[in-house]
Order: sequence, then structure tokens, then C-alpha cells
Amino acid sequence: MKNTIKALIIDSDTENISALIKLLQKINADIIIAATATTVAIGEQLIYQHQPEIVFLSKEMEGEAAILMLDNNTIHKNYEIVYLFKDNNCSRDCCKHHPLDCLQIPLQEGNVRTALSSLYCAIELKSRALLAGSKPVFNGKIIVHGIGHKHFILHNDILYIKSTSSYSHFYLKNDSEITSCKNLQYYVDLFSLLPCFFKAHKQHIINLDYVASYLEEDGGLAVMINGHKLAVSRRCKDAFLEAIEK
Repeated sequence: MKNTIKALIIDSDTENISALIKLLQKINADIIIAATATTVAIGEQLIYQHQPEIVFLSKEMEGEAAILMLDNNTIHKNYEIVYLFKDNNCSRDCCKHHPLDCLQIPLQEGNVRTALSSLYCAIELKSRALLAGSKPVFNGKIIVHGIGHKHFILHNDILYIKSTSSYSHFYLKNDSEITSCKNLQYYVDLFSLLPCFFKAHKQHIINLDYVASYLEEDGGLAVMINGHKLAVSRRCKDAFLEAIEK
């Protein structure tokens, strides 16, 4: 049985709140709704108070105020976000704050089940990292949020992750490439407990297990097992070489 997950719902429409609660009860989701809010100000206070694992947030509620609340929340950022929206498509600004999923109103049971499945995977990944201590080994898969779909990949299939603008590109052992709509910092945080992943440059994260060699030329280059050469910044060079030798 899954552990219960603490959640908040922030939506100006009380009917949407009631509908989501009823649907979660119907599908026997292991989620406890700790509190609900109809304004951003109250929602922010509740996040501080309850420290939820998931926040169901109306993307349309009070426009940028909701986004500012998420940006300024420095006490507890370990929650996943699921946006509730009424448009036909969840716009790209969803991706700026790394939502786990977007659910269209009126809510559909199948879509909620899919979002919960992703939620359970994400929380399991975090839990395993915390339990494993300084050298975690993740047996589960990582959810990579693509444009319009999700990929599920093993962390040890990743050679490196490269950033372009607000996107991240995964380069895998099988020579395939996956584009994520989340920025590089999201993955820096996600992999923070995995010592094999190292942010060697502002534009990429390297899996140290797949570094074939290091070149002193051009300021420092990590050569991956597929032959790709990635720059190592000057300020990261010493730490990078130390990490490689461990």
C-alpha cells in the first residue's frame, strides 16, 4: 500500500475544489487534502503551514499572482504542482514552474489517474534518494516531461543533459535524444543526491560514469563514451576532476 500523500488545492472556484476532492475519493487515491484555499495569499500561508507534497493549483487564478507565489516560496519547495486549467491546451508557461501535470476542467477520471501515477513515481524517486543517504541508487525510472507527453527513463541510461533556453535535452546511451520542457536547474535539483551527476557547466549536467577522458584543451573538455566533448567551466574544473577520481 502506498503511503498517504499530503496535498493542497488552491482554486478560486469552490465547485472545482469539491469536484476534485470527490474524484480523488472515488478512485481511492492515497491523498489527504490537508487544506484548500480560494486566494493566492491564503494558499501561500497554507503551503508554509502544511508543507504539502503536492499542490493542485488553478493556473488561471489571479494571473501572475499565483506564479509569483511559487517563485517567492523559499521555505518549502519540495512539492509537485498540478495545474488545473479551463483552456483547450495547457500553455507553455506551465513549464516555467515544472508542473507534474496539467488537468483540464471539467476533470476526467482517466486524466486524474494518469497524473497520480506520475506523482507516485516522482515521490518514490525522492523517497528512495532520502533513504539511500549519500550514495543513492534509484531502481525506479525518471519522468522526463516532453512537449505533450512524458518519457520514463532510467537514470543510468543518461550520458548528459544539455540546456538550450528553457528546455533540457537528454542524450542517452542508445544515441537517442529526448527534449524536456523543464529547465536545467530542475534536473540539478532532482539529481542533487546522485553523486554520478555533476553540473560541469552552466549549460549541462554530466553523468560521471560515462566520462571516457578529460582534455586540457579549450579550457577543459570532458569526452563522453559516445565521443561528444563537453566544456568544463574553470570554476568547476577542480571539483570535477576530484569527483571523477572518487
